[in-house]
Amino acid sequence: PDPVAAAKADAAGDGADGEPADGEDGAALRRAARTNTAALDVLRKLPGVTPRNLYGLARRAGSLAGVITLPFDEMESVMSKANAKLLFDFVNAAALQAAEVQALEGTSEPPPLAPDAPEGS
Repeated sequence: PDPVAAAKADAAGDGADGEPADGEDGAALRRAARTNTAALDVLRKLPGVTPRNLYGLARRAGSLAGVITLPFDEMESVMSKANAKLLFDFVNAAALQAAEVQALEGTSEPPPLAPDAPEGS
């Protein structure tokens, strides 16, 4: 393989000086290069996430983990109150269930990861 041809193919769409070719937006090219489409696909499947609020939510949270830690009012700032409630309730359901179980049992220990998990695993 020719390394010069490979470098040119890698920079497809760039002008000779490394700048975007006519009609192309350099920011759009950089943004497309760093977009995590797999993460957006996961986010798109969550309750309350719509095509209208997908990118705003992704920008606000910064990552999928960030979505989980967003407070309700921040979710509501990028989506409707009803959609924010759907998403907030969904991502916090496990934590709420664990807290309810702990309150009923009067314990402060977290529940086991799996009910049938052997000790020490």
